[in-house]
This record gives sequence, C-alpha cells and structure tokens, in this order.
Amino acid sequence: MVDEDLRTETLAALKGFRDVGDRVSNLAKERMQRGFEGMYTAALTSPRLVVVVCLIVAGMLGQVGLSFQDQIDDDVEIFLPDDAESTDLLLEVREEWSTDIAIVYIQTDNARLGQGLGDNISDEAVLKEISWVEGDDENKNSGATSRGIDWDKNDRGREDGILWILSPAQLIKEANSADGRFNNSMCENGLQSRIPVSFDCDVPGGGAYAIPDQDRIDALVDNLGGAFTAMVRDTNDLDPTVDSDRDGDPTNDMDGDGVWDTAAIVIGLNHDLNRTDFVDFSELLAHIQK
Repeated sequence: MVDEDLRTETLAALKGFRDVGDRVSNLAKERMQRGFEGMYTAALTSPRLVVVVCLIVAGMLGQVGLSFQDQIDDDVEIFLPDDAESTDLLLEVREEWSTDIAIVYIQTDNARLGQGLGDNISDEAVLKEISWVEGDDENKNSGATSRGIDWDKNDRGREDGILWILSPAQLIKEANSADGRFNNSMCENGLQSRIPVSFDCDVPGGGAYAIPDQDRIDALVDNLGGAFTAMVRDTNDLDPTVDSDRDGDPTNDMDGDGVWDTAAIVIGLNHDLNRTDFVDFSELLAHIQK
C-alpha cells in the first residue's frame, strides 16, 4: 500500500514538473515570437533605421576585411617541404630569374571614348610617362621618387629591388639605345682592336636609353613589328585575333578604332631585399604605386 502511494506521489510530482516545463517553454516561445514580430514591425515602420544598422554591420565587417590581404603569404616555398631539393632549386633559380612579379596596368582615355579619340599608347607623351615610372637616362639622377623604380639597370635588383621590366616603353628605349650601346662597346671597351674593322669613335654616341621624338618612335614601332604590337591592345577591337580588313595588321580593323589604348608594365621583383631600402614586398609595391 505504501509503495502504491509513493508511486502515485512520484508520478504526480513528475507531471507537475512537466507542466512547469511546458509553461516555461511556451512562455519563451511567446516572448521570442513577440520579439521577432516587434523587429519585423520596426523594419516595416522604420526602414531607414534598418538601413543604418545594416551599413554599420557592413562597415564593421569591411574593416576586418581590409587586413585580409596582410594575412596571405605569397611565398611559394611555404608550400614546399623544408630542406627539400625543390626548395633549394627554387632559391637557386631566384638568384638569376624572378619568380615574383608585379603588373601595372595602363589605359588611355581612348578605351572609354573610342572612335579614334584620345591618346595612343605609342604617343610620345604616353611613352614618356611610362618611362618616367620605369626609369631612364633622363631621370636616373633625380630624387628617390623621380628616378624611376628601376633606377640602376646593372644591379640585378640588389639596390632597387627590380630585376627586369617589360613594357612598350622599355622596348622603345632598348631599340633607341641599341646603336649607342654598340658604339660604347666598340670604342670604350676596345673591341675595335680585337676585330678587323675600322670604326670612327668621333661619331655621335647614338640614342640614349630614353623615349625619343615621335618620328623616331614611329620608325621604331614599324621596325619592332610584332614585338611591340604584342604588348599593346586596342580594346575597342571586338576580336584582336582576326584581321578583318586583311591588311596584315589585326589591330587596326574597322571593328576597332586603330588606337592602342591598353598596355601593362610587367616588373620582375628581386626576392631578396636585404640590400635595398625596402623591408618587404609591401613597401616595394607601395614605392611603385607612388
């Protein structure tokens, strides 16, 4: 009899606990539902407030995202095993060849205007601006931000951090200074005494490593042919691979405007910046952007 009474009391107590739990759960659901309904009502009645809150949240998330790039390690060797042969080979290759590059994109206003309007990449003024960024014989003795990023052409990147540069302006400068470098080799380095040719060292020294006048540029572009046109683009040409007017030049077709409006400066970076004024690539890239 006693056991039956204890069982009845236990069941009654458990039922009471379940009832209390159900009431608490229902109360929490009601309050949560009222909260969501209140937020929904507030969103409908005060849309500006919702927009402001969303902007604040987006700003906070965006601020965190600004430092995301700094958390990325761009060194290739971190993906290779320590002391592995492949890692040693990579470091050996880096002594002569750059495995780290930066690209500066260039676009004239012709890309936007079209119809032959605006500047051409092969214009003297545009090429001189590109050359000023790279460095040439005309600005190599200027200040740190005016002498160009590759101000020492013979240091293999040890002083300025730049191993090599490829660009339309660089091609023009190389072609323009070719005769000058030839004369220098023949006269100053005494090569004329080693080969049976007569060479007048009193003639002008030839072109400088700089952008010449427009007539000289046009002549060099014609002589360079595909080497120059491969580094420039007419973005108004619907298909630069098709020579629709069959004149041998696919960059001046009627579906484009015949004006080169886009190019790039491809920069080979020295991986070892110990002897330069830059602590790391971020400082070097910031210097390039100046």
